[in-house]
Amino acid sequence: MTPALATVYLHAHPDDESLFTGLRTVLEAHQGTRQVLVTMTDGSLGIDPDGRSADDPRHDRAATARVRSDELAVAAKLLGFDRVVELGFHDSGMAGWASAEEHDAFAQQDLEGVAERVATILRQEGPCRVVTYDRTGFYGHPDHVATALAGLRAARLATEVVSVEAVVMTESDVDRAVARAREVGELLPEWLGARLITLTPDVEVTSVLEAPELARTKQAALAAHRSQIDNQVLIDLDPELFAVVFGHERYVTLFDAAEAASAP
Repeated sequence: MTPALATVYLHAHPDDESLFTGLRTVLEAHQGTRQVLVTMTDGSLGIDPDGRSADDPRHDRAATARVRSDELAVAAKLLGFDRVVELGFHDSGMAGWASAEEHDAFAQQDLEGVAERVATILRQEGPCRVVTYDRTGFYGHPDHVATALAGLRAARLATEVVSVEAVVMTESDVDRAVARAREVGELLPEWLGARLITLTPDVEVTSVLEAPELARTKQAALAAHRSQIDNQVLIDLDPELFAVVFGHERYVTLFDAAEAASAP
């Protein structure tokens, strides 16, 4: 009997698992598929417990990391994860920040060493699919890019991996979201309305997940990350509009073990 495939999600920070792939996790959990989350960084450059951003000299990184870990546990339970692994690398912050150049920043870590740690988890899980970002990191965030690169390398180190997929958004996704928001008079996050993310051509999408009926759970999981007030606009979105924008997810296959094995 062929063992059931687990799905292993590789995400950069606490809350990424809710925003980017939460719908798939909920759906597959309902279908009985084992759901595993690997979060690369501690999210310590997010908003701290006193509402201070990382550029505030009083920002408390250690307290932020503790809060974000607690929030991640709540969100993971809502989404239906069977296992959560926090690798605990230091949050790098955005591209151009001095923190991204720090020795301990995730973006500065040896790719091979990170990939081997991920590969160890994949081997523990047995036959599995990996879900992460593409090489652009969705919007160029150093930790997202590092996560994608480490994931692809880990998939080649762990023979248990059958495929690697990247979650993406397309221009048609954004057009539909913006049009609907205008109709109902709602505001969307700046990064979405201003197209500050990498958009993938529709023809490159290899699978589409449509499950607007599960969007409320995805929105609730995002709300569990209550310390990250920059997500508030998404948390406060009318549930119908949230379902229009985030009630579907699109994926591109980056690696397929069967195709790799048959290549000359």
